[in-house]
Amino acid sequence: MKVEQVGTNEDFFELGGNSLLAVTLDLEMEEEGLISDDLVVYEHRAIRALAGFIEQKQPTNGEVETPMEK
Repeated sequence: MKVEQVGTNEDFFELGGNSLLAVTLDLEMEEEGLISDDLVVYEHRAIRALAGFIEQKQPTNGEVETPMEK
């Protein structure tokens, strides 16, 4: 994707994202321990929606989850 500016409500796929980029992004977020669900980008296509989803999944007691070994 070659986009200079991205608004937080813009659709990932309308900006030029595709299924390969979506899977790559999902895998990177899983490796960082941000998500454990598959294909999150398809359900939360805008940055704001994706950030809200990730925020809801984070522990509320201040602890940080570590990614699981594959």
